[in-house]
Amino acid sequence: MFLLGIAVIVAGFMMLIVFIGGRIIDYVDIPSAVAIVFPLIAVLMATNGFKVFAAGFMAAAFPKTEIAEKMRGQAASLFRLLSKTAVLAAALASTISLVNIFSHIPFRPDTPIAFIGMSIWAICAAWIFALFLILAVFEPVVFNLKKRSGFGRR
Repeated sequence: MFLLGIAVIVAGFMMLIVFIGGRIIDYVDIPSAVAIVFPLIAVLMATNGFKVFAAGFMAAAFPKTEIAEKMRGQAASLFRLLSKTAVLAAALASTISLVNIFSHIPFRPDTPIAFIGMSIWAICAAWIFALFLILAVFEPVVFNLKKRSGFGRR
């Protein structure tokens, strides 16, 4: 069910892009994606959490996968940390994009609207990528892990 939910979210985003107009590839901003993914990998390397990440994701995605209660708690904490890191990385990436845009934008009356629109997209892309990771991957994993372990029950 978890993987079906992720597939529905991905399909929804793709249909939204096609509905808005244009090709999906027009909305992919590689520098923004890299600015989000590298800090997440750095957190995994710093916490030595690749094993915990894999175990937590597998336990959330496949209900029959059993992991120790301690590992489940560590995985939930790691995915929460990744959510927070994605927000900080998006803020940093959009700030860098904003500085880059203002250093290259020609402030003249004949500035094409398309240039301004793509500049705004470059700022928003990092936030969209980060929110997609948070809402489609990290928080559903935390929810599933806590639901199965009893951490979320009071």
